[in-house]
Order: sequence, then structure tokens, then C-alpha cells
Amino acid sequence: MCMLGVNMPDHATMFSSLHKLLVKHITPHVVSLNSSKCQALKSAILNVALQLVPSLSSQVAVWFLEFILLLLIDFLVLFYLD
Repeated sequence: MCMLGVNMPDHATMFSSLHKLLVKHITPHVVSLNSSKCQALKSAILNVALQLVPSLSSQVAVWFLEFILLLLIDFLVLFYLD
């Protein structure tokens, strides 16, 4: 059993180890978000894009972010209209 949480003194080490294990044994498509770097949806999506595609330039990442946000807004409008 593995206990994880913010009140554990070594939670950063635990999540780092979990991240490495997932990448090594399951999939390379693993993203680790830190709440201090993702205070808004925009910054969270940007962090996801930059971690999934490390070679992504910042200009392309911003374009990707704007595209995702437009899709999200369209989805939310449709969701609340139904």
C-alpha cells in the first residue's frame, strides 16, 4: 500500500518515483502538475502541452493552448445549453 498526500514530508519524492515508474513501465505520456505552477486552467493546459511534447516551442505551445481553450469553451456552451 502506498500513501500519498501533501502532508507527508516526502510527497515530492513519492510522486517523482511514481512518475518515473509510469514512464518506464507503462507509457511515456505522463504529466506531473504542480499546484504552484498551475493556478489557472490556462497555465495547467500549457504545462500539460509542454510536458507531453518537450520539443514544442513556446509559440506553438501558446497556439495549442488557445486552440484547447476554444474547444473547451465550445464544449461548455453546448453542455449548458442542453
